[in-house]
Amino acid sequence: MRGVVCAVSVGRLRSNPTSNSTLVLDPSEDELPLLDGVGCFAFLSGTGRKGGLDVVWSNWQSVTPFDEEELVSARDLAKSGAEKIWMDMKKSVRGMGERRPLALQIESTESVPVEEEESGSDDDSDDDGMEI
Repeated sequence: MRGVVCAVSVGRLRSNPTSNSTLVLDPSEDELPLLDGVGCFAFLSGTGRKGGLDVVWSNWQSVTPFDEEELVSARDLAKSGAEKIWMDMKKSVRGMGERRPLALQIESTESVPVEEEESGSDDDSDDDGMEI
């Protein structure tokens, strides 16, 4: 295995005649009906000169014509999203396998009665005469 694959979706919102189209990273369900272009870009980590991400697969579809500049812009936007995903994945596994002290967290809304030490008798008398 040479690296980890990170895939990201990009969409192009329908443009108004007076404005340019807008590319969105990981379009939401609400944005899907508003898209006239959509694609997925996959990147392989650990390649390139500085261990960056290289595109290994892309798929861009559009109901309206698009040019190479738009495709490059979509790929660059996807790469920025894939870099964030890659960094989050690295952080999530960093330190795995290292021995660390176990931290227990008790989350309870009920009070737990604390048992007192047994003094050897079943009554509540104070044998040594001290008051508390």
